[in-house]
Amino acid sequence: MKWFFAVTEDTLTHADHDFPGLVKAAAASALRNTSLRPNLIFDGAECSLTRDLRGMGVTIIRHQLSMGPYFKRHATPDYPLLIALGAYLRTDIPEIEREDEMILYTDCDVLFLREPTVPSVIPGYFSCAPERHRDDYNAINTGVMWMNLNNLRQDLPVFRHFVQQEFLRLVAFDQGAYIDFYRGRWDRLPIDANWKQYWGINPDAEIVHFHGPKPEAVRKRLCDPAYRAGDVWGVIMDGNDTEYRYYLELWDSYRSYADTLIGAAA
Repeated sequence: MKWFFAVTEDTLTHADHDFPGLVKAAAASALRNTSLRPNLIFDGAECSLTRDLRGMGVTIIRHQLSMGPYFKRHATPDYPLLIALGAYLRTDIPEIEREDEMILYTDCDVLFLREPTVPSVIPGYFSCAPERHRDDYNAINTGVMWMNLNNLRQDLPVFRHFVQQEFLRLVAFDQGAYIDFYRGRWDRLPIDANWKQYWGINPDAEIVHFHGPKPEAVRKRLCDPAYRAGDVWGVIMDGNDTEYRYYLELWDSYRSYADTLIGAAA
């Protein structure tokens, strides 16, 4: 089964996210714990990150967002365009991938702890788990998606038109687009396949998602309780130090394993 994730060159220097580290740790965990075939959609020039990932065994797909020119022409000065250009990359997967009917997509900020369970029934369009509240399937999180590419491909022209007309008002970029366009038509993904670290330590988790604060932000917060206090990340982290410390140590171990794989390939 193919696994897709995506990142842009312009976001690699974001200090609180450390996208190079996120991408490498995610890939290392998938290579160690699953049979998934990792494919990174990368908007940017060949660089040390793409070379390192290729050495690890990740397929690099150089690609620019199809809707990017429209966004650039119509975005307002205060619109976070660079984030949008990366977030929407997943929407092009039905055109990028032409071999497999179904694939797994995740954001970069995940760890694979075991082989993900493939849905026994192919979703009509995609399967997702809840966002913040683990029993609320009306508010989904698109950080992990089993995608039915055939059906999504058929919808793609209309979906793109919808996004282009509405992108300035959509909450959480492509997530808001998928929620609004496919409301009531998504399938349910078990929460173990998109486990949030603030839900607690879960020995049955298949994919852990650093939803909200990323590992480097967590590290700063654990050292300084005042860091990001009062904002959304601070609220999410409050009272969850044990869980965040556990998953941070786990993330560090896979980040180190990535370096081992890179060194072995050099």
